[in-house]
Parts: sequence; C-alpha cells; structure tokens
Amino acid sequence: QRVSKNKSNKVFISEACNPQVIDHIKTRIEPFSLKPFIGNQKDYLKNLDGELICGVVAYPDTLGEIFDPNFHEAISIISDPSLDDNTITKEIRKGYISHEKILRPTLVEISKKENDDKK
Repeated sequence: QRVSKNKSNKVFISEACNPQVIDHIKTRIEPFSLKPFIGNQKDYLKNLDGELICGVVAYPDTLGEIFDPNFHEAISIISDPSLDDNTITKEIRKGYISHEKILRPTLVEISKKENDDKK
C-alpha cells in the first residue's frame, strides 16, 4: 500500500498480530503522537483514503507451504516420509511484515524425508 505524503499520524496494526506485539507497537508510537488503528487488514486497507503513515500485518498461515529462508526460520526438523522435504509442519511463532520488509521471520518446524542410506 502506498503511503500518503500528507501529515498523517495513523498507524495500522492488523488484528491478526499477537496482543503483546500490538501493545508493544502502541507504546513505541505514542511518543511520536501517532495513533494506532487496529482491525481487519482487508477491510481497513480497502477503504484507505491515503491517511496512513505505515502498517504492521502478520504473515498468513504457512502450514503446508514450502520453507522459504527469506521469510521463515526453521528451528525444528521432523521426519515424515509422507511429506516433501522442507514442508512447514508447524508454526511456532508468527512473523510480521511492514511495507514489504520483514520485521520478524516466522519460526517454523519443517519436514525431512528419512534417508535410508545409512553408511
């Protein structure tokens, strides 16, 4: 979403964000006289009148997707012969983006097919 060059003081925070993250952002923006707007990103951004200074949204669910090191951080690997290698099997902590920049990668568990070639 393009940011207006007016004197906006609004910061959008997706309601999908963790409540602790929302509280943290709110305390960080208050000293700058910025006003948080928390809601559904599809509804809010669709009706945007160019009055937004920035926005923070959570990543969509990643279960079943293929691991991408640009957006995810794998902290656990499980063996599952029924899944392709690097399939995300569990989301451990949601990641966040703002203006297409990664604020925090999503922590995930990924699958690995067992290798029968034990030497």
